[in-house]
Amino acid sequence: MFSMFKKSSDPYEEMLNGLMRRILRGETISMLDFLDTLDDLSDEPDKTPTDEEMREAADAREWFLSELRRFGLPLEARHALCRTLYEKAKAEPSQALLRLLCYILCDDGTLLDVDPELHSPEQDALCWKRIRRDAETLYAKLSLWKQMSVRFGELLEKLKEIRPVAPASAKADEALVSQVWKAYKRIFKLKGNQTQLSDNIAVWLQLADNNPNLAAVRPLFLYRVLTRHATRVKNSSDLRLDFRALWKRQDYKIDDDNGKKS
Repeated sequence: MFSMFKKSSDPYEEMLNGLMRRILRGETISMLDFLDTLDDLSDEPDKTPTDEEMREAADAREWFLSELRRFGLPLEARHALCRTLYEKAKAEPSQALLRLLCYILCDDGTLLDVDPELHSPEQDALCWKRIRRDAETLYAKLSLWKQMSVRFGELLEKLKEIRPVAPASAKADEALVSQVWKAYKRIFKLKGNQTQLSDNIAVWLQLADNNPNLAAVRPLFLYRVLTRHATRVKNSSDLRLDFRALWKRQDYKIDDDNGKKS
């Protein structure tokens, strides 16, 4: 627990860490000490925003409001804003809507505040730096996930059409076979030698290495085989696979009685 608040080279971060270490040791922290720490942090000289940063924050809010108007999204009612944004994104998905969603999710109340005059330009500038950092990070991740989803969808059709062939004579990487085998035994709490399992893993690794489409998703391929054919992979040398069934999506009921509730 204490390692979370280890000494930091940043003097202001160290102020907070020192306060937390005292609390975790069971010390009683007076309100005066706590307020003094907050005062020290608020007086940090290099955190004071420049005039340019304050103008940038003001321009950012104007951009945000103009995007809301462009897509016909209400500012006053957040529930209505989120519902309308969802409906528009579902009907006509776009990167512009995705970026706007990221800024809404990462907003701390600065962008969506209907009374912005209640806080200072300095406060807006400091908040904007964090909002922009978090929103752009989230936008980059969601964009990447979208690209990967499209690529996997294209690859999935090729995976379903694979016709297994006998693996090449070259042996699979023994170290990788051992790594997969040990991980499977640990996760599923298997006991004993499990030689058949190890042999089967070696064959499937060879199969993946011989097919570029399988090689691109080798971890997922192994996971599907080892979990969907759990009994056979441990006890049988029958390695026949129905690749169309292997990659078939399994949908589960999560919003009503699926027959498994107690």
